Amino acid sequence: MSAPTPSPDGVVENDRHHHHDHHTVEVEAAATPAIPAPTPDTDPVGVIEAALVRLVDDVGVLAEEDVVRAFSILKATDLPGYLRLRHAAKKANRDCSVTMLDKLVRDELPGSSDDASALDELVALARAQCQLHHDADRNAVAVIPMPSRREVWRVYSSGFEEWLRAAYWRAKEMGVPETTMKSALATLAAAGVSGGQFPRKSGVGKQSDAVIRGSQLNALNFL
Repeated sequence: MSAPTPSPDGVVENDRHHHHDHHTVEVEAAATPAIPAPTPDTDPVGVIEAALVRLVDDVGVLAEEDVVRAFSILKATDLPGYLRLRHAAKKANRDCSVTMLDKLVRDELPGSSDDASALDELVALARAQCQLHHDADRNAVAVIPMPSRREVWRVYSSGFEEWLRAAYWRAKEMGVPETTMKSALATLAAAGVSGGQFPRKSGVGKQSDAVIRGSQLNALNFL
């Protein structure tokens, strides 16, 4: 016996049903909005974190326009965050040039060339005249050699800031803007935390913003 031939009405009905299912899938797909990619202006950290993934295999990532702009915005709004991600870039690929990144960021920031020059000079001066370490609590400290003693200061202390201002005045006969000093201290603190631990000995009382005097450098316990 031959199979029954479907009626035209049945064919039309099935076609409508399949068309309805296809239309439903299209509507559901259209109703799911695409997640927008992060942009430097809305999410600079997201742009940088995505760039760090690609940086492992491509040193050119740090020169991309969106990446430079993201670093520039972060430097202007969150300097500690900028320094952390700059350090993360260097760890992600040691062949990349963070020096070039710094230059590109300086060029991106309007009117920042003078401040950037003073910042670079401050950091270079401090690193040439003192040693940067951290204590057991990972507070950055600076060891400053003197003719008859060595002084140890927390980087974030009034004593170290006064020393750095005086050293800059002796070298340049110029004062330092407050924002530039804060940026320099943040950079030096990051270098100290990344450096070796400052030696400690027992029997030394706790001190805050203290100076060690004498020809022998003793260990210092900070608060």
